[in-house]
Amino acid sequence: MPALSLPVSRRFVQLSDVVGLIAAFVLIPRLANLRTWQLAPVGLMYLSWAWALLAGPGGERSLDVAIFYATLLGPFLLLFAIGLGTYEGITGFMRWFAIGGLLNCAVAAVQGVLGSAALDLRNNTNFSLPPQLQRVYGLFPEASGLSIMLQVLVALLIANELTANPARLAPLLRRPLIVAAVVCLGLTRSSSVFVTLPLLVVLAVVKAPTRPSRKLLATVVALAVVPLLAAVYVSGAYGQRIEQGSGFRSAAGRYSTVSAAVDAALRDPIAGVGLGENTQVTAAAALRAQGLGTGAIQVSDGINSVTATRLYEEGIFAFAGTALALYGLARLLARRLGPLDHLMFVVLAGSFLAATVVSGYRGFYFTWLWYLTPVAVGWVARRPAVAA
Repeated sequence: MPALSLPVSRRFVQLSDVVGLIAAFVLIPRLANLRTWQLAPVGLMYLSWAWALLAGPGGERSLDVAIFYATLLGPFLLLFAIGLGTYEGITGFMRWFAIGGLLNCAVAAVQGVLGSAALDLRNNTNFSLPPQLQRVYGLFPEASGLSIMLQVLVALLIANELTANPARLAPLLRRPLIVAAVVCLGLTRSSSVFVTLPLLVVLAVVKAPTRPSRKLLATVVALAVVPLLAAVYVSGAYGQRIEQGSGFRSAAGRYSTVSAAVDAALRDPIAGVGLGENTQVTAAAALRAQGLGTGAIQVSDGINSVTATRLYEEGIFAFAGTALALYGLARLLARRLGPLDHLMFVVLAGSFLAATVVSGYRGFYFTWLWYLTPVAVGWVARRPAVAA
C-alpha cells in the first residue's frame, strides 16, 4: 500500500518504511552472525549507493535518497533476505501478500463501481499521484502499480494451487481471490497485463515441483483466463485504450525513458549521474519519443524502470549488482525447486519484471526484491527440495 503514508519531517513515511525502521533495530545486534552470502547483495547495494553519492553532483536530493536507502530500504531488504531462508518467512510473506491483494481488490471494486475518484486515499507525495481516469488503482499511486502486484498475486496463487497449498492459505485467499484479482486486473486497463501476466503464469506452471494433473491445470488456467476475458468484455477498457492509442503511447513513453537511460549508462558505466538525478534523462527521452513518429507521447519526468534507474544513477557497482542478480535468477530458473522455493521464485521473477519493464518508483519496495536472488540460491542449496 505505498500510496498511504504518514508525514514525518520533510518526507512521507509509508508502511514499508516502518518495517525498514523496525528491521534496522532488530538486525544491528545480529549482523555479526549473518553469513557472507546473506550480506553480499545488500552490502553491494550499500557500496553502490555510497559510490553514487560521492561521485555524483551531491545536493539535498541526493542526500535524501541516500538516507532513505541506508536507513529504510537497506534494512528492509536484509530482513527479507533472512526471511527467504525460513518456512515462516516465506509463508508469512505469502499470506500478507494475499491479504494485501484482497484489500486492494475491495478498494478497486469500489473505484470501479463509483468511479476512479472514489476512495482516493493517496497522500504519499514521494510518488507521482496523477489522476487515474476510468482506471482502478486500489491503494497504489497509479493503476500500473496495482496491475503488476495483482499479476504477481495471480501467479503466486496459481503456483500455490499447483503445489497443494504449501502456504496454508485460507479458502477465501485461494481460488476466489484468483478470480477477484483477474477481474480487477481488467479494470486497471494496464497494457502490461498482456506481456507480464502470461510470462508469470507460464513460470508458475513450468517451475512447479510436480507435474500437475490435466484437470487441475485446466482449472487454474480457467480461473486465470475466463475472468480476464469477462472483464475486458464488460468494461471495454482495452478496446477504448487501443482505439485511442493511449496504451501504445504509454508503452512508447516508458520505452523512451528506459532506452535513453540504458544508452547513457553504457556510454559512461563507471560513475553514474548520482543518486536522485534520474530526471536528467528526460530531455533525451523526449527526443527519442519524437523519433518514434507516433504523435504526441507524454514522457515521464524520470525513468520508468528501477533497474535502468540504478544503472543510470549509480554506475559500475549497480552494473555488478544487476549482473549478480541476473545470475541468481538464471540459477533458480535452471534448478529443481521445492514447493515453498517455487513460490519464492515466482515472487522474485515478478519483482524483476516489475522493476525492469513496469515501475520506476524507487520507493516501491517490491521492485528491489529481485536483487536478492543470489541469497535465494544460497538458501535453496542449503535445504533439500523435498523439505523446501
